[in-house]
Amino acid sequence: MNEISFTGIYNLKIQKKYNTVWGTYLPPNHAPIRTDDIPLKHGEKHYKRIIIDCDVTDDEAGQDFTEYLDELKLCTPKDAPEIKYKNPDNPNHIKIYMDRFDVNDELGKVTESSFKLNDFDVTLCDRSILPVYTIMAAITKKLQKLQDISKEKCEILQLVNESVHKKAMDFIENIM
Repeated sequence: MNEISFTGIYNLKIQKKYNTVWGTYLPPNHAPIRTDDIPLKHGEKHYKRIIIDCDVTDDEAGQDFTEYLDELKLCTPKDAPEIKYKNPDNPNHIKIYMDRFDVNDELGKVTESSFKLNDFDVTLCDRSILPVYTIMAAITKKLQKLQDISKEKCEILQLVNESVHKKAMDFIENIM
């Protein structure tokens, strides 16, 4: 796969929509604890939705839009994601959604993430979808290197990048 440069990024927006502890949970002594009353020691549940929204273009510094399209062409499932994952109204627009669930209880910690690219679910069901993960990882890495990005947004991008990497590596390890 090609290394994607993404130097022609503009109209960047990074949002962390939710970061809450939700619901009630029964700890080992089975006494109910409301998450909005006190911090939990057992049964913490966190939900985050992160949205990275930007446009890519070809410019004198790089061919970011072309590289994005080339990477999508490497996807070969039946539903043609090279078309599916493109924004129909604005093909150079990229919107990455990440929903992340973290549960920490007496049995251990579990983290699960799901992704969307331009409002389409990115379900890693076969190798042909891995280029979409390459795109998401390349964008988040590149954005972290921008000089005018805040520390908080850099941490958000790092979280998305780590989640993309974990999901892809888990898939690769399980199919080998």
